[in-house]
Amino acid sequence: MVQITKISKNFLLIGLIILLIPFLYIIRFAELSGDDYTRAIMSINDFSLNYSDWFFSHNGRFINGFISILPIYGRYTFKVILLINFIAIPIILRILIKRFVSFSEMDVDNSVMNISALLLTLLIIIQLPLPVEFFYWISSMTVYSFSLLCFLMFIYGLLGVKQNMKYAVLVTSIFSLLAIGNNEIFILLNNYIIFLFSIHFYLRFSKVCSKLVIIQIFSLVSGLLVILGPGSKSRQSHFEDGGNILASIILSLKNTVSLIANQFLNIGDILILVMIIFLSILIVYSNRSNNLMKSINIIKLCLFSVGAIFLIILTPNYAMGGISYNEGRLGNLIQILLLLIFFVNILNFCIIKKDWFLNFLKKTKTLYSIILVVLFLNVVVSDNYLNLLEDFRNSSFLKQEIGLNNRINYLKNTSENSIILERRYKSKTLNYEELTVDKGHWYNKSYILYLNYKYDLSLENIIVFKENNK
Repeated sequence: MVQITKISKNFLLIGLIILLIPFLYIIRFAELSGDDYTRAIMSINDFSLNYSDWFFSHNGRFINGFISILPIYGRYTFKVILLINFIAIPIILRILIKRFVSFSEMDVDNSVMNISALLLTLLIIIQLPLPVEFFYWISSMTVYSFSLLCFLMFIYGLLGVKQNMKYAVLVTSIFSLLAIGNNEIFILLNNYIIFLFSIHFYLRFSKVCSKLVIIQIFSLVSGLLVILGPGSKSRQSHFEDGGNILASIILSLKNTVSLIANQFLNIGDILILVMIIFLSILIVYSNRSNNLMKSINIIKLCLFSVGAIFLIILTPNYAMGGISYNEGRLGNLIQILLLLIFFVNILNFCIIKKDWFLNFLKKTKTLYSIILVVLFLNVVVSDNYLNLLEDFRNSSFLKQEIGLNNRINYLKNTSENSIILERRYKSKTLNYEELTVDKGHWYNKSYILYLNYKYDLSLENIIVFKENNK
């Protein structure tokens, strides 16, 4: 058994917290953007009408529709929600890792669990193509970050079913419904995972697991509600290339190969994999139990994982006719799921091949030093950290906040109905979408509706005409 000292653990924990705090802190500079404007003016008194319009005309995401039209867009309300969401990520990751460790018949102390959760959170931030649309934009957060948290709790519950955890069926079913009803990318993924669990149970015990059948039915019904929802058909009509299943399958196969291969071509992605390897080694060699650690056949888990990646990509490819898996809010979610899939596979590999590392890890300081070095390299080459550092150095967040306040004060006090604005200052980290030069653009119209409602104005047109800092 290899253990790191208490001082080393505490030093690493403090370092991880210090690295995460800046991303947590800048939530105070978060602002409304895009879809937030039209949702912010919805009255809770018209909740039934607005929800009906959402489900039948806008989108089949029946859970996200419910969340989106709640009064969560107040000046401080949405920032508190973003703060809770950020903090929830390492907490739920810790809960899930602990469940997986228990499932594998390991006994790992709390400090290593905390290090693992914080380190995975850090890697998620590094991996994100566009952090602003995962952590700092409330509308996007409710669709992607919240769905991810529900998915992680779904996996937690599913492992609990295998361990006969009390209320596991209820927990798993509820969080599967929340994930699927909030984001369609989990329709195929959740049902695929449940189905494979059921097949494994049947092959092992020669009988059907009634608990998994209940969860499967629950997840299938949730998926059908999204797919058959009138709003889903309306949304898909905006994507001319969507709806071709054969073309989507072929494209998704290509995307799957490309996505996996690209993880080994970029220095930043390679460093993330190296970090996951040594994190997995830390977890395995911090095991205090004398029980034989449980694992999954390496080839079977790899094949299962490739299938999961394919299904993750297939759903949006079918809906939209093609996606970019390394851009925007959808790219955020895909990259995080890919990272977690790699983590599960590498951790499983380390459990199976733990004896390979014994000679290499004879001393406690060796593992600890390697983790620190790799962590430092991950931060140094991360665009997200470099952008954040530059923003703090240039006081970009304060400049952005001042620019927003000046714009709103000007619009509140102007006597004009048609406004031409300069493009305001934006930081690299909180790079929100800006008004356009087209007065008929939906973004410009939404912004006008919001300002007129909030400040009792009579604005008709707003456009921007030039840049001032970009």
